[in-house]
Amino acid sequence: MDNNEIENSIIINRRAAKDNEFIFSYNDPISNVERLFKYIELISDLKIEKIPREELPYGQGLEGYRVHKKDLV
Repeated sequence: MDNNEIENSIIINRRAAKDNEFIFSYNDPISNVERLFKYIELISDLKIEKIPREELPYGQGLEGYRVHKKDLV
């Protein structure tokens, strides 16, 4: 559905997000995706962890995540 169709449509039914659906606004901070990461960890053999600030370039306001298999932890 394109923007024109969305603007000219009437929504008659809504549903709650399912367990495997994660909805974010464009303005949500990146830290809000941690719910998504926890779900991925729950259903897979992946581990997603926040990279400690001391491992990132200093003074650039960066935030990062590391992904690896759980058996390599």
